[in-house]
Amino acid sequence: MIVSKETIRKLISFALLFEVFLFFVPWTIVFIVRLVSVPNSEFLRELKSISLLALIIYGFCAILLIIRFFLVKKWRNETTEDRTSPPLKNIDDDKSKDLNHKKLISFGLLFASSFFAIGGTISILTTVLFMIPDEDVSTQGPGFALVLLLVYIFCGAGFYLRSKLNKKWGITNGKQY
Repeated sequence: MIVSKETIRKLISFALLFEVFLFFVPWTIVFIVRLVSVPNSEFLRELKSISLLALIIYGFCAILLIIRFFLVKKWRNETTEDRTSPPLKNIDDDKSKDLNHKKLISFGLLFASSFFAIGGTISILTTVLFMIPDEDVSTQGPGFALVLLLVYIFCGAGFYLRSKLNKKWGITNGKQY
């Protein structure tokens, strides 16, 4: 099955947008619930910690949206250029398409594992440092350690699978031998 370049671009664009919503929506709900449940005496302290956490989370979302914007803009320019030039038939089209698909899968595993690790680490650290009172950190620590362990196991599995696929396909530093 051959996947078109346009389908791959739509998938990457959707994945970036989905990652933004994956961070934006749950953390917004957490912020609102935290602010509503805080007593009046601790409201300013809690507002400071939530605003710092919001700056980190929403900044990460903004970076992902900016990356998506520039990629979509670049892809639109490429598609308009492709329409104006006549198509050229290459002898090695099947080999290059196969290599491009392999590279795409490899990059997808790297991208997903990296962003999951970064996002999970940022989320847990900011929760522990800014949203949990100091007295409760010792009781909540094992739960957060378990969540971080699961995040890193998932990321490690993605990196391991990527390295095994690259060895199987013979891809080294983006080149196939």
